[in-house]
Order: sequence, then C-alpha cells, then structure tokens
Amino acid sequence: MVNEIAVDFNRVCKAFYGLTGKICAINDVTLSIYAGQVVGIVGRNGSGKSTLLKMTAGIMRPTSGTIKVFGDVLAITELGAGFNSDLTGKENIYMAGVIYGLRKKEIDNIFHRVVSFGELGDFIHEPVKNYSQGMFLRLAFALAMHLPAQIVIFDEVLVVGDEAFQHKCFEQLKERYFKNKTVLLTLHDQYNLARISQRCLLMHEGRVVADGEPHFVLHEYHKVLSGVTAESVKDITKHFVYNSDDKDVIIHDVRVVSCSGSESITFADDFRIEIIWEKTATEYTVVFDIECMDYFDRPIWSTANFYGLRHDDFVEIFNYEKLGLIKTTCILPKYLMNVGVYKVYLYVSKYFNKDEGYQCVYTREPFFVTVSENKIIAEQEHWYKTTAPIRTNIFRWHEQFFHESRF
Repeated sequence: MVNEIAVDFNRVCKAFYGLTGKICAINDVTLSIYAGQVVGIVGRNGSGKSTLLKMTAGIMRPTSGTIKVFGDVLAITELGAGFNSDLTGKENIYMAGVIYGLRKKEIDNIFHRVVSFGELGDFIHEPVKNYSQGMFLRLAFALAMHLPAQIVIFDEVLVVGDEAFQHKCFEQLKERYFKNKTVLLTLHDQYNLARISQRCLLMHEGRVVADGEPHFVLHEYHKVLSGVTAESVKDITKHFVYNSDDKDVIIHDVRVVSCSGSESITFADDFRIEIIWEKTATEYTVVFDIECMDYFDRPIWSTANFYGLRHDDFVEIFNYEKLGLIKTTCILPKYLMNVGVYKVYLYVSKYFNKDEGYQCVYTREPFFVTVSENKIIAEQEHWYKTTAPIRTNIFRWHEQFFHESRF
C-alpha cells in the first residue's frame, strides 16, 4: 500500500453563486492523499475544509478540475447524516452494511462489535431520532471502524459526546485501529489532531497553503490565526511600546531579543524579554509579571521578578531608591518553548510594602512571540516532534551505574 493514492485532486475549484456574486470556496487545489494515511485539515471557519471533504465524499461536485477517489468512502460530515431517523440503531447498522456490500451473515458478525464499542446497550433497539448527539457519534464511529470502506471522513463530529468516549475515539485513531483505512478529518482540538495525524493540510481562503508534518502545519496555522506574518514578526517582537497616564512608572519599550543576535527566535536559542522603563518616585519598587499563553489563551508559563524572593531580599535587590532609566531583563533558556506562536502578557505593579501590597498600573493586549524551527537541531527527531508547548531542558537527569549485567 506504500505510495498508493487514495484520493487525487487536480486543479479543483468549487464556486457558489449568491446575492453578492461568485464565491470561490475551493480555489485551484492539487494534491494527493495516500492510502493508509490519517490526514488532519485545519483552517479558519470558511476556509474550505468542509467543502473539500464533501467533494471527496461525492456529496458535492467540483465546478472545475477532477477528483479521483480509489475506494469506498464513508463520510460522517454531520451527526445523523446517512441514518434513517425512523429506523432503530440496529436497523441502521444492517442498512449501512447492505449499502457497503456486506451479506447478512457478515453484518451479523460485526453487529455485536459495533454495539459493544459504541456502548449503546439497549438503545440500539430505539429509533435513532431519539438519540443524543453523543449517541449518534458512538454509532457513527463504531460503524466507521467495522464497515469495509477504505476511506473514512470525519468533519468536526469528534467534538461531541462525553470526554471518555472522545478519548476512546482518539486512542483508536492513534493506535491505527483503522489499519489500512485512509482517514481525513477536521478537528479544532489541535493537541489531539497533532497526536493522531501523520500529515496535516492548512487551508486559507480556499487554497492549501501548507502541507506536511502536523507540528509544522499547526505552527503556520497559528500565524494565520494571529495575523502574524514573517514580515510583521520582526516589528511586533523587536519593538513594542507601552503608553500610560501613570507618571511614576513610564514604560518606554518592550523588546524580545534572541541572545544569539539572530533576527528570529528558534527553539534552540536563549532569548530575553527586555523592558526599558523609567522610575520617578521612591515610595515603591516595581513588580514585572509575564504570562505566556498559546493562541487560545491557555496558560503555558508565568514568571515575575519577585518569584522565590523573601520580602527583605526583594527590597534589597530592587532598591526603592533607584530613580531614572532602567532596563529589566527576563532571560528564557533554549529548548524551553516548542515551535509556535505565543501570546505574551506583561503586567506592571507598584509594590509598596508588606502591609499595603501591590497596585497594578499596566495591563495591555498581548504581543506575539514566534518560536521557529532550528533546521540543524530539528534533524534530531526527538527534539522536534513533540506536541507539548514546553520542551524544557532545565529538569535534571541522573544515571547511576551499580554493577555489570550478568545476562
């Protein structure tokens, strides 16, 4: 099955015509999907993901170009689609089996496995119109695993159902339970998409703009989501100005700088966040708190210049009497952050004393930090292919040799 083509797109376009005129949902897509691959498709809403999958399934026809599909397709593009709502779950299983060319004895052989995996119990004898969304997913996914379709399509249906069954679905995909099936899926859960996909496509405005290893494609997707381009990254991360009406603490500049002096930051670089600021009063010292989030505002790490310090040590190091222009630097070690686009929030507070505490004087919309691939280090696969945003080397490892093995 190596390098056998399952789906082949050649100059495919799909246009719709509405009150506003012609809308190109798919624009000149040429690519091949190979047999046995699990391919994830990402992109903004309206980028053409569902249209591409529906054309693959034969639900839609392309306006121009050709799509060649080598094998039977099972498409689960909407929950309940393809099921007869008046029939029971059992009757739908037998109907689906007949459509895919199975004999009654063959359907009998898979029936109990479908019911068992779908955890449907006695509900298998109820009309599917009475099913919840989660039960539809259970029935559809269980059928997809046991019917003889060579190509299986999931269009955002794996997001429903309880968490335990979602995990069960992802584990089956990850463990290649589908064996020789080709799987195409869209999924907003990027962590699981990266885990189960062997290949990803990024769609933008009807075009495939990135195609390859999942972590690389998701990195490009985050840049699309954030609006960060190769040209704008330098401007955003190298020169970010804070403005405020507070006259006691004046933030002049915030910079993200690679310690190696390179224009971009890679995961193999130390880099620093520099804050250029001015202090005009002595009644307080200044606390800087930095929080790093992914694009979806999920916390990655946070740090502050007072972490790990006792009150007296903090006062001594960050002297109340300092006045004038000051540069405060936070240094982040190499291999801390994986490839991706991150939001960085900076909070600035006045610290008076243990009794009066803090007064926050600066908060602002985040700026973006892009961590890129280091092509030399990335050749060592264990450094690059990880789903985690943190890839730290600051944990300590130790190995102790006791005695030579007798085996």
